Amino acid sequence: MSVAIDALRPIRAVATDAPKRPWFGTLLLTLVTALVVFWVLASQSGPLNLEVHGVVDSDPQAVRAATIGYLDAGLFKVSPEAVERSLEALPWVASAQVSRRFPDRLLARVAEHRAVARWGDSALIAGDGTIFSPPQASWPSGLPRLDGPPEARQDMLKQWAVLMETPALGDVELNALAIDDRGAWTAELSDGVQLRLGRTGIPERMQRFAGPVRQALAERWQAVATIDLRYTNGFAVGWREPPQTSERN
Repeated sequence: MSVAIDALRPIRAVATDAPKRPWFGTLLLTLVTALVVFWVLASQSGPLNLEVHGVVDSDPQAVRAATIGYLDAGLFKVSPEAVERSLEALPWVASAQVSRRFPDRLLARVAEHRAVARWGDSALIAGDGTIFSPPQASWPSGLPRLDGPPEARQDMLKQWAVLMETPALGDVELNALAIDDRGAWTAELSDGVQLRLGRTGIPERMQRFAGPVRQALAERWQAVATIDLRYTNGFAVGWREPPQTSERN
């Protein structure tokens, strides 16, 4: 018995040309062009919406007033750099970044100054030494006060950071620090007592005050007005004026 197996013969495929559709490419190009034109026209017309992130101390009304004049332009007509400059002109704003978001939105991210102290009577100072003057109603409460020439502000920030490591002062706190044109330092406590610290060895003199000087004056502390710590082996005390008593006839 035999089995016959036919050899497989290759099938020859006959290629046929697909019917050409020249109208399809034209239609697709027309649709894409129409979408692009619509997108551009929609982006050219206002008004725009503005989304701002990072505002903490800035007045929202001031932010609105600084930017609203740019929102009537279209998305591609408005200048993000111009909006950034307007935001950075606000006293609390350190920097701003503005970007476009299709179809009708601007996204702004602001970084605000972080005030670490008051600078004199009318300004604040940030941790990087920037002095700025926002409305006093927006000032954080409880800030210490620094007074000195503007060129000394970095030294003052460093000195303040060092003095804040002074051991506990009991029921008083360090409230203010000043340096005069000659480089002499004065500190003020929360109860108004002034410490004259001189020009050198400021941290050591503060530590001496926090230890033996504070203990020596504990019983008469309410009468102390100033303490001069510039002496090597001692200190001098200025006393408060006694309250005036009225005499009766």
